[in-house]
Amino acid sequence: MEEVSGDGGEMATPAPLSVSGSFKEGKTSSRRRGSVRQPSMDADEFMNLLHGSDPVKVELNRLENEVRDKDRELSEAQAEIKALRHSERLREKAVEEVTLISYLLLLDF
Repeated sequence: MEEVSGDGGEMATPAPLSVSGSFKEGKTSSRRRGSVRQPSMDADEFMNLLHGSDPVKVELNRLENEVRDKDRELSEAQAEIKALRHSERLREKAVEEVTLISYLLLLDF
């Protein structure tokens, strides 16, 4: 069987492929088929095996996030307490100053 190329010339047909005897159907043992290597684990699967199952990892991440949120809330509350203490000190100083001024004004009369 010959093929014709687009420019009108004839091309040689490649020889048909043959199958080796060891690969033909029925010649392989079931022992050889079982020895096919499984694909290697990717890095995430390996880390899951080392660090626990996926649900445990998810729960741990959730708890770590919750701790971070609570720590942030605590920091905000501590900053608010500090600001309130500062404003209370300023108010007390202002009251003392007004009291002193009113006392001095009473002494002048």
